[in-house]
Amino acid sequence: MAVSVGGGGRRKAMSNINITPLVDVMLVLLVIFMVTAPMMSASETKVALPRVDTGQTLELSDKDFVLMIGADKGIRIRGCKGCITLTLANIVDKLKGNKQLEDRKSLYLFADRTLKYRYVLKVMAKIREAGIPQVGLVTNPGALKSKK
Repeated sequence: MAVSVGGGGRRKAMSNINITPLVDVMLVLLVIFMVTAPMMSASETKVALPRVDTGQTLELSDKDFVLMIGADKGIRIRGCKGCITLTLANIVDKLKGNKQLEDRKSLYLFADRTLKYRYVLKVMAKIREAGIPQVGLVTNPGALKSKK
């Protein structure tokens, strides 16, 4: 019970309750729940990526520049029999010196499905670092057959 301190000799009991500390505690609890609620639901999320079926078939010609990333993480240029396998360390230098890419400013990327997504993104970052702004991802293996 609260006591009123007044100017007289008698003390009177106050009949109202100070709820400021209660409101402070409730606001702190609300903030804690708002911060932790998204974390609890994100840990239960399971993602199964769908297979891509765009309804379109892209047929690549021999003039199209295609990089192929194998399951061994080796990066090769399609149609280049005697070429060395590219790596993340030398891909920027090799792509910058290519005349076909300088004219087109685009290439297609075909990656093995067993590769980790992170590695494919690293390769894409290196391609952009080499000055190639347009990268197309090939999802249909039939598109890699030579078109005459």
